[in-house]
Amino acid sequence: MFLAKAIQERGKKFYFIRNKIDQDLESKERRSQSQYDQEEALRELYQSSLDNLTKGGIEFPRIFLISCWYVEKFDFVALLKNLEQGLPDLKGRLFSYSVPNVTSKAIDRKKEVTLSEIWKDAFYSAAAAAVPVLGLTTAYSITLLVTKLSQHRADFGLDENSLRRLAKKVRKKPEELKLARQSTFGVEVSAGLIKNELSKLSGPASKLQTAVKYLPLVRQVIAGKGTYTTTYSLLKTAIEEMAEDAKRVIVKAFSEN
Repeated sequence: MFLAKAIQERGKKFYFIRNKIDQDLESKERRSQSQYDQEEALRELYQSSLDNLTKGGIEFPRIFLISCWYVEKFDFVALLKNLEQGLPDLKGRLFSYSVPNVTSKAIDRKKEVTLSEIWKDAFYSAAAAAVPVLGLTTAYSITLLVTKLSQHRADFGLDENSLRRLAKKVRKKPEELKLARQSTFGVEVSAGLIKNELSKLSGPASKLQTAVKYLPLVRQVIAGKGTYTTTYSLLKTAIEEMAEDAKRVIVKAFSEN
């Protein structure tokens, strides 16, 4: 209470977290037996915390009831949302990137933030495509995509190191978690895979570039537009599929079977 008052006097934001809420509910259930109602029990626990803090001189305390064993339940997601909203825009985005993949909503938020940034990578690829240097476009795009997709794969906890760490925490074999990955880039990121996927997406654009090969300026514009579209499309699909892989991994990790 002393610490909370000191923070309050300095005008800083702070929150109260009541952890192990699952144990409190189990205790109430044992005492209440047939009359137990979880929603009512949660309201009582929240009100008890609120009353005690208010009596202690804390103005408008922000209270979150959470359980580290059942992070999808109770107020954990609301806590993350409040933490992000309390930060400036850039720090809020970085916070979303740094949040562990422990809930499906946290993964969805990470996916949303990641998708909002991919236009920049698509733009850089398009800019390189507009430069009439043989081989530059493909080499730059592939290098960029290898770097970005590898980073996104790690952000969603799908790379080897992330899966090994998670497996150790939940006392399972890494091979069990790896089986949950189903997307192309969730399993592997390589220049060969990216080149293959780009060729599937850029077929029509390549034919159009060939048709106007004697019109350099037009060809450069078409090349830039085509590269932007294919890069954006590949990144968008890969990120969406990685997010679904990440959800499957946490289900596998925290399931009791």
